[in-house]
Formats: sequence, structure tokens, C-alpha cells
Amino acid sequence: MKKYPEETKQKAIGLVNSGMSKADVSRKLGIPYPTVIDWTFNIKTRRMYPKHLKRRIRNLVKKGLPKVEASRVTGIPYASVLAYTRDISSGRNTERITGRSLTLLRELVAKGYAFSVGSFKSSYRILRKYFPVKTVAFRGLRIIYLDGSERKAMEAVLEKLNRKSIGYGELSRMRKAFGIKNMKQNNKIRERSRL
Repeated sequence: MKKYPEETKQKAIGLVNSGMSKADVSRKLGIPYPTVIDWTFNIKTRRMYPKHLKRRIRNLVKKGLPKVEASRVTGIPYASVLAYTRDISSGRNTERITGRSLTLLRELVAKGYAFSVGSFKSSYRILRKYFPVKTVAFRGLRIIYLDGSERKAMEAVLEKLNRKSIGYGELSRMRKAFGIKNMKQNNKIRERSRL
């Protein structure tokens, strides 16, 4: 084994103590990695990066830079970047709207509301992430509607119920369920309630 001056050994120990990895010290000083390990066997290393570098990584990821790219730009290992930014979304959403959720979405966009058929909890949960949707259950009917389409949705429920009459108490409960405060503004709903 090659002998190195004591000052080189002390420099290596100092660099490892300051937070540099043993592999980086080996590369920087041109000393074999096993020698650095031998000199610093009693020093536990956990790579500690300065706070300003961690902030820079977090800012880059918040601005939309992929975490892999942030690792490459800063020279920090990808695993460390992941650890520092685990609470930040990567910005890439792989969730897709398909099946019943897509059918509901098409109806919502076209009419402002859609009646749900069968189990719809997962569809509603997915749509609620991306759109201001609400849901109301009334007399066995469940309707999903966009925020602002309350009156259209209530009209659709009244049509679907297909009743000859409806009591004012029931109409009042329906109005409250849809969050409609003033019924006087919409004559169509009042007319349908009289049918």
C-alpha cells in the first residue's frame, strides 16, 4: 500500500468531516477509495448539503423542472433530490379520465349536469379533482352538476321525477339541497312544480 503524507490524510479526514462524501474525497485528492475508507472508518457520513442548495433544488422543482433534471443541474444525487422534494408534486399527472368518468364529463360539459348510474364514487372523486362539481341525491336520483348549473340540475331532477304535483315542503328541501336561495328568479322551476 502506497504511503501518503500525514497532511494528505488530515485533509481527507477534514473534507469528510465537512460533509463531502468519501467517494468525492477520493476523486478530489486522487487517493484510492479504500484508503479514504480506511482513514475515515470511524466517521459516519451522511451527505449534508447546505440549506441554500436544498432551497435551490426545491425552487427548481416548484417551477416545474423534473426532479431528474434538478439532480443533473445541481449535481446532487437523484435520491437526495427525491428526499428534499418528497412533498412537492413532480408536475406530471399520469391519471387519465376514462370509462364512466369520461361519459359523465362529456354530459357535464354539454348540459352542465349528468345523472349517475350505478356506483359513481370513483368517477365523482376523479372529476372533483379537476372541475367544480357537486352532487345531490333526491328521491333515488343522484345528479352531478357543475358549479353554477344548480338551476338546470334542479329542473332536470323535476323532469326526471315526472310527477303531476310536488309539495312546497318537498320543493323547499330540493331547493336547499341544490343551494338555491331565491326561487322567484326562475319561473321555469316554479311552473314545473305546478305540473
